[in-house]
Amino acid sequence: EASLLRLAPGLLDTEEAAGGGEAAGETAEQSPRPASYDPLLEALRAYWRAYSHKQCAVYDVLPYLRALPAASLSALLQQLEAEVGQPPPPDAPLGERRAWLRRFSALGEWRIGGGAAAAQSVDERRQLAAQFVAAHASAADLAAAMDEREVRPADELPLLAAELQLGAPMVEWCYPSRGSAADLASAALAAATLQAGHAASPHNAQLSVALCVALLCLGAPVRAVKLFRGADIKQVQYESLSHLVLPAALELGCPTREGELPLLLSGLRRWRQDGLRDVAENTLLALRQGHPAQALELVAFERAVRGSWWGVAAAVMERLVALGASDGSADAARSALGEGSPLLDVPLTAGQLHAMPDTLDLESFTSRWPAASAPPPPPAGSPSVPEGSCGALAGLTLSPPPPSASTVRTLRCDWLPRRQRLLRFLHLYFGGASSAGSARCLFPPPEEAVLCEAEASLRELCGGGAAGGEGGEEGDEEGEWEVLLSLVSASTLVAKLAAAGTDAAALEARAEAAISDAAAALSRRCSRVGEGMRASGGYSPPAQRRLVHLSQLEAPVAAALRSRWDELLPAGRKAAASAAVRTAAAAAAKAMRAAVEELLVRLAG
Repeated sequence: EASLLRLAPGLLDTEEAAGGGEAAGETAEQSPRPASYDPLLEALRAYWRAYSHKQCAVYDVLPYLRALPAASLSALLQQLEAEVGQPPPPDAPLGERRAWLRRFSALGEWRIGGGAAAAQSVDERRQLAAQFVAAHASAADLAAAMDEREVRPADELPLLAAELQLGAPMVEWCYPSRGSAADLASAALAAATLQAGHAASPHNAQLSVALCVALLCLGAPVRAVKLFRGADIKQVQYESLSHLVLPAALELGCPTREGELPLLLSGLRRWRQDGLRDVAENTLLALRQGHPAQALELVAFERAVRGSWWGVAAAVMERLVALGASDGSADAARSALGEGSPLLDVPLTAGQLHAMPDTLDLESFTSRWPAASAPPPPPAGSPSVPEGSCGALAGLTLSPPPPSASTVRTLRCDWLPRRQRLLRFLHLYFGGASSAGSARCLFPPPEEAVLCEAEASLRELCGGGAAGGEGGEEGDEEGEWEVLLSLVSASTLVAKLAAAGTDAAALEARAEAAISDAAAALSRRCSRVGEGMRASGGYSPPAQRRLVHLSQLEAPVAAALRSRWDELLPAGRKAAASAAVRTAAAAAAKAMRAAVEELLVRLAG
């Protein structure tokens, strides 16, 4: 590596900082380039001959490969492919076969990590992936005498094949239900490849993690969560690794009342409650034994976990689950939202999210595929993770996320604040309840200014203007938040009507019209979901996610708000409003039942 650095002075400081290779765009064109790449290419060939049978053959040279022009990289790979040659016969010595397998894997890693595979067509990548799968199958006997917990010689090949099949680094497979570009065939190939690798090496954590996410790409959340929990997740791993399956499993309809997902959520909650108490005890123990440096590390760790944005996301997910499982009454909604929760006191802002510590583990991902785009620079005063790390690649602390990102950044900067602000509006709107003797006194909704501010803050993130605006999340072309924004707008008008005097005919007409518009939007939404499932020509994970969004968020919110309207409206005004919403809600329920039946037919097929 020292000789490579001498041969390429300043190369990494310019091109790698700009994103590397051709993907850097105009910035890379302005970077100074050496007169000839021949000395660097010769050094890479010499390095290959000396170290291609070792794991470091990839880590040392990856930045230099990404700095090469496409033509030079292609020529280098062709020469190395000729040197690797054909696999030795099955009766060859095991050492010779292992050395060839390691060189074959390293060549694939150089091809993928250098960016050459990204320029290939889908068919070409699948053909290359098929070679990796065949090599993995032929190497099964090399691990016959190994303990099942050991890493197999060919364990990297299914991971490389899956990256080729999906055309993205594993860090970008996260949360595929939120707009992954991977088609169903590619996801099925990747899942089958990783399943074969996991069956041969069940204790390989990289294969388990990759298979979990590939199953989510296929819309199989139950299997993914079961596999994740089967990896014997413990203690702080609930905090650092649960993002691999949450919230994608929720959005894909994993059962929330029983099964693996409730156990995962309870494990995360238990860690945040009980595990941190253990941290406090260990801090005192470190001080008593005269280890102040260790005590300071534990204090910093506890502070990071308690204030992390993932803790806020976990609390939001638990409330969403409770709201989706409620019976549609206002009392059930109050119970699901919780009373006096500091989580819902103020809307989450970008500045607050940037200031919150990050406790997720992305450094454990083994990924060769280069990032699709370089992340934008962080805002002034924003903390960041170490330069060059996988966490920096995913842009955990950067905002806003690029249009192509479907990673943790999308979850942190888009998914979380939208749902927190929706829950905050509902929390304010439903108020609370107190018992005065035997009479139950409902709190009135907040003042008009507070409610309007909560609605405006939600609409700001969802991109909706007037009621029924086409607010939609990244990757959602149908405006999933149209119904929710319409319901919020109608609820604000109902609250105004409830607080108005006797002379409020104009306000009453506006409220009834807004309620009818919201119910009609819900009916249209149900019809669009059913049409999308029929148009997909078969099973479709994106259609599955849209149906779950409808049935687990939009429909429960609509039912709870209707119950709250009945509480707020006086008897004379309640009848007209309830009649309007009942008529439209009946049509919406019919359309939603049709969508559910359509999904069951597709699944049965």
